[in-house]
Amino acid sequence: MRKSSVIFISMLFICLLFIPAAFSSDADLYDIDENCKFDRSSVKWLDYGREISFTYWAYPRDANEQKQFDEYYKVSGAQIVLYNIKVYRDQDIFFDIARTWLTDEAGNVIYENSALQGKKLISASVRVQKCYNMIVKDSIGLSANDAFEFANKFMKDKELDKAFPFLHFAANNENSLSKAVITSQFLLGYCYTTGQGTKQDYEQGRLWLKKASDAGQSNAANILGEIYYKGLGIPSNYETAAKYFKLAADKDNITGLKNLARLYMNGQGVTKSREKAMLYLRRAAQLGDEESAQIVAKIEQQQQQQTNQTIGIALEILGKVIK
Repeated sequence: MRKSSVIFISMLFICLLFIPAAFSSDADLYDIDENCKFDRSSVKWLDYGREISFTYWAYPRDANEQKQFDEYYKVSGAQIVLYNIKVYRDQDIFFDIARTWLTDEAGNVIYENSALQGKKLISASVRVQKCYNMIVKDSIGLSANDAFEFANKFMKDKELDKAFPFLHFAANNENSLSKAVITSQFLLGYCYTTGQGTKQDYEQGRLWLKKASDAGQSNAANILGEIYYKGLGIPSNYETAAKYFKLAADKDNITGLKNLARLYMNGQGVTKSREKAMLYLRRAAQLGDEESAQIVAKIEQQQQQQTNQTIGIALEILGKVIK
């Protein structure tokens, strides 16, 4: 009882009038097989990505399957069956058929079942497995903000391996440089650089840290500075390190301020200048960094002692001259 593609679309339009979870447009429909279509616009990622819900619809494959549908659902003439599926990703993967609709040729709902029909291994349904694998592979229906939220949850639980794929997805959403995307780029670069959650890759680390730094992420700029200062995966370059430390310091990044002060104190990549070093250390101290405050206090104490000593010597010389 298969219809042509034109009839498919016309019936689907009628379904929109009667079925609350219907499809948004033809572009969102994907052929699972010649009798089944998956609605990509229906996908929702829930429970930090462990649960995914979606809808697909199907025609009976043949007269025999039509008869099985009629007998199972206690109706006749059913043309379209819609399944709302929830797939769980924890441990043993299984799915619930949460809701089922049947429509007649005019698109009217002639059967509806909202009761859960039990949990089955995902391998029990080729169609469900294909939809699920497609969703996970291409992250269908997943927004960058949701991906970052999921990643953040796993990072708080110190599960960086689970956070990594969500960070990777969010970081690649460069069409919208939201805070979630930029932060994901920084964290992805950090994971690559440190080898946490993924295999260590300095080149990828620099790539993603630079993207985040270019977008104004000060932590990314500071870590890039440390990479060039220490020579992680590349030759050490104090001048480039100073450039990135300066980017971080200009955004009041405390670690960046301290790192830049160290370069000025030692004359590495910049002209040696105790005055500039003290300038950046004082700013870090103003922002609440106790270590910087202690260093500033110690240096100022030393300077005062040297000043007093110099004055004492001068007075002694002057006393001799006056006599």
